[in-house]
Amino acid sequence: MPSPDARRLRIAGLVVAVVLLGLAAYPGTLASPYETTRGDPSYDHAIVTESSATYDEYAADPDIEIYRYEELSPAAQDLFDRALAEPDGVFEPTVCRGFVLVCDGYAQSDLPPEFEYGTRLRPDEALQFVEKGGERYLFRTGTINHATLFGFSNLLFLAWPTVIPLGILVARAAYAAESDRYVAGVTAFGAVVAALSLVAPYLEMYRVVGAFWVGVAVLAATWLAIVAAGTHRVYRWVVARRGTEPTGGV
Repeated sequence: MPSPDARRLRIAGLVVAVVLLGLAAYPGTLASPYETTRGDPSYDHAIVTESSATYDEYAADPDIEIYRYEELSPAAQDLFDRALAEPDGVFEPTVCRGFVLVCDGYAQSDLPPEFEYGTRLRPDEALQFVEKGGERYLFRTGTINHATLFGFSNLLFLAWPTVIPLGILVARAAYAAESDRYVAGVTAFGAVVAALSLVAPYLEMYRVVGAFWVGVAVLAATWLAIVAAGTHRVYRWVVARRGTEPTGGV
């Protein structure tokens, strides 16, 4: 019968295993904290110059909304002014994902309701005229019918290959009553991976290390641990088999 300490250790292992498997369903596991990525125009705010073909095409379009600057919400005014101040007339705000507890940019709820965002917008969704100081500006948010490549999924490529097999490994170690040292080691490793998986977005936010690289590191470490555990089990099985083989002659 296992000692009380051994039982507590196995319970801790099962708790860590449940946490790891639960992280497979959490969108923030090993994820960037930001919706915006380099080269993605989903949240662009751009001043379309009068010399561009886009301006000429939509200058007389009755479906394009016209706003006076004073009618815009404070958030919309701020984003318009930031784009107007940029040398190329384009401002891309840092937009945080919904799962983060703190945000060093714009939360989704902070974005102005007047504007639409995305990469496959209709012209009447992406474009609006803004009148300010006697000037009329064609202002674009997001982009019109922009084809995007398949996006990187942190869950598919980093989180699931890490937390699911590791959760199974930790659960098996705790349930199968391996040696206390083995259970303690696997449980501690699983707890560290779970913690890193949760804090990865904030490590990126505070410029410590990118969440992607945290994910690569824990993925590699997890599979090294799984291979090591499997190799050790095979070794023990071979040793046990040899110990039961007859050693006498013919």
